[in-house]
Amino acid sequence: MDPFLNPVVTVVVGKNTLEASTHQKKHTGIHTGETPYKCRHCDKSFSQSGHHNKHEHTKGEKTYSCDECGKDFTRAGHLKTHQLVHSGVKPYSCELCGKSFTEAGHLKKHQLTHSGVKPYSCELCGKSFTQAGDLKRHQLIHSGFKPYSCELCGKSFIEAGHLKKHQLIHKSTQKRHHTSADTVTKASHNQVIVTNMNVHTWK
Repeated sequence: MDPFLNPVVTVVVGKNTLEASTHQKKHTGIHTGETPYKCRHCDKSFSQSGHHNKHEHTKGEKTYSCDECGKDFTRAGHLKTHQLVHSGVKPYSCELCGKSFTEAGHLKKHQLTHSGVKPYSCELCGKSFTQAGDLKRHQLIHSGFKPYSCELCGKSFIEAGHLKKHQLIHKSTQKRHHTSADTVTKASHNQVIVTNMNVHTWK
């Protein structure tokens, strides 16, 4: 008997028991890797129609706009979360250190720093990190890629923070140079005054 043709069947896949052939088809797709639902806007495909519909909605027309900055969103919930950035409200607080965040996901990432759990490991050197972004930045060390360049001297850096620190060197050098130039100008000006005074005194 073909279970896909039978309107109501009981199928055991692993530990999950499913009833009704429509549910079984959806569940079986997870194991077979079949992705029959194709997106009309990109190359992505999905095993379940619900996931497909949700994805296509994100590719469709953006209908929710932020009044503050004009950024568009496909879902009202995403807009509400975004608006917290402008309001300054941070409803998610860390119980250990009191630091607050606008999104629950950001709080979860932060809490990893307290737990000591470092799930992201570098395959080249084994160093571990609490966040995926930190691992990506670390991997640039191995790649040799330095995307942040100084416009004044051309020196490149792996992180934007390192570039900012470097730029302070130029600022302090420019400040010292400017101060020296002012001192020379003042000294020259004073010399002119003294010279003029001597001329008038001589007369």
